[in-house]
Amino acid sequence: MNAGYGAISNRWFRDYFDIRIAASITATGRMINKWNIHHVNKQLNDQLETDNFDYAFYGDTDSNYITMKNLVDQKGWTDLPTDDIVHNLDEWYKENLDPTIDEYAQDMCDLMNGYEQKMVWSREVIAQSAVWQAPKLYIMAVNNSEGVAYATPKVKIMGVAARKSSFPQWCRDRMAACYKTVLLGTEEELQDQVKQIGMDYMNLSVEEIAGASSVSNIHKYTNDVGMPIKGAPYNSKASILYNNACDKKGLHDEERINEGDKMVMAKLIEGNPLQYGYIAFPTFLPPELGLHDWIDYKGTYEKMFLHPMDLILEPRGWESKKRVKLFDSKPKGHAQGKKVAPKNVEVKTRKLF
Repeated sequence: MNAGYGAISNRWFRDYFDIRIAASITATGRMINKWNIHHVNKQLNDQLETDNFDYAFYGDTDSNYITMKNLVDQKGWTDLPTDDIVHNLDEWYKENLDPTIDEYAQDMCDLMNGYEQKMVWSREVIAQSAVWQAPKLYIMAVNNSEGVAYATPKVKIMGVAARKSSFPQWCRDRMAACYKTVLLGTEEELQDQVKQIGMDYMNLSVEEIAGASSVSNIHKYTNDVGMPIKGAPYNSKASILYNNACDKKGLHDEERINEGDKMVMAKLIEGNPLQYGYIAFPTFLPPELGLHDWIDYKGTYEKMFLHPMDLILEPRGWESKKRVKLFDSKPKGHAQGKKVAPKNVEVKTRKLF
């Protein structure tokens, strides 16, 4: 199905390409999503006697995300064990939302004069908390997935740094562990966790902390003496400098970085022998280059772990380091049962029940 859409929207598929059809496919997808969000919000506002509350607060391609905190509060389930709340929500969904969502889909099919109703919605997960870094970038503490209940919440990670191969595996593993604390723990626990990770990081090898990348146009940006020319991208420049340093040291047996290769990179401290801020290498940095003492562990740690962690902490309203706060900057008041965000800052953290 996705391949068919790809063909229709690709001008090189001569017999299938039609941008009007491709645009209609995406427009229909948006309409289906917005249609369901509209009707779910209306139903829940009517049933829970709330006024214009965004229960279905986020839609993504073929999914809606719905907060049920008001329902849990009204039903008096708040103090129940989490497993009982999850069970109650599952039963309530089957009785109340599941059948009516099918009706909404049929109504849209009839309105659009569809040949056959093919919009089949089903409940995927019940999660107790979630944090959105941006659209399609989120973490979620899942208690039940498609009817399978977990004894302890399973952390679902979608699109954020721990899922990106450009970050070192060591950092990705620790990010995933921190995500669980963000969803289920306290800010103080998270800060202690990050502090320990930072101390452990400083004892790693350069190969363990370097971030993965790829490189192209090495020949294009190399001059006649094997040095990078002006305007070379930073990954190309770091690769060219590595190759040149190996040549100068006579390290003929060491692997070079070639056009289109995958390689890894780390930051260098200012004043290093290469007079550049990065070093690239294939998988192993030869000690003969004399660069190990120039590796910028602090800068690489901030880029490869701390900064991506801060991106997920910001919508949570947390900080990775303990700080002395002279003034209370937290917003006051509530709106629709949600914490009020500072002006121009969107609320992206959800307690789903």
